[in-house]
Amino acid sequence: MSASDFRTLVATHVAAIRAAGNRSWSSLDLDQREEAIVYDYLSGRHNAGLHLLNAELPQLFAPSGFEVKFAAVFCHGSPRVVSLQGKTSGTQDQVGSPCELGDLHLVFTFLDQAKNLRDQRSILFQVKKHALTGRASLIQHPDQSYLYETADGFQYRTMLPGLIRQWPTHRERARALYYLFCGQSPATASPATARGPITFGELLLRFMQDCEGCFFSRPTGAFNGWWHVNWDLLQVVAAAYYKQTSRGEGITDVLSHFNSFKDHHDFFLDLEEHGQRGIPTLFVIVRDLELRPLDKTTAQPTLS
Repeated sequence: MSASDFRTLVATHVAAIRAAGNRSWSSLDLDQREEAIVYDYLSGRHNAGLHLLNAELPQLFAPSGFEVKFAAVFCHGSPRVVSLQGKTSGTQDQVGSPCELGDLHLVFTFLDQAKNLRDQRSILFQVKKHALTGRASLIQHPDQSYLYETADGFQYRTMLPGLIRQWPTHRERARALYYLFCGQSPATASPATARGPITFGELLLRFMQDCEGCFFSRPTGAFNGWWHVNWDLLQVVAAAYYKQTSRGEGITDVLSHFNSFKDHHDFFLDLEEHGQRGIPTLFVIVRDLELRPLDKTTAQPTLS
């Protein structure tokens, strides 16, 4: 089997995935601050969030040879960045004031039977309570809206100060950068497209079908694009995990924390209580039990 076989299987469970994604917010206190809502969702509080997704969705795929698990690592303190405008690093101008890079990192990982990473995609979210109406931007914060809607890239002010990264362009940007509105009826919107917000359940479905999310792998070469952005964020999470556990140094070690993909009760790791900083990360982990590992001569770059 393959990732395309998994996408075909997802298409047979459209209604169930969409419904579970929407219901996963239903018992949360959505009057809290955004950070608290994200924490409750990832930790599965009140049997909502990832608890509900793990209770309902993996069983749809198990008979066909796929293990599916929703897992999360929580740490707060997103890196602060300043927007850049201009197509090349040598001519880019800083625009506005520093702001947070994002509030939630959604990562799809497809593994073979030996748990080697074979495919990765991701979405980076700014999380707000409600979308604005009748305005040019869907969010009120001018620096954050410029970062997601207009900027060609950004420069880190914290975490990796001075380093420059470039956003994806055109269609890939529309798949990579999103707003998540978590008040009342949670919905999502891509600021790079003209369409209105869609429900979280619809986005989860599209993400699992590879209709949303931008591909990345281990970065090679000097191009400071989307692969580097993801690598930056995942390596910070991995470093925080290493500081807490004193084992492992890469993102595969974080995934190994949730090593039993059949165990859907162990799905949340709280690093904030240990003082670690970073962007909360939600993993959609899919393991193909029939897909054999690539040999070393044909293996693709993986997270390690």
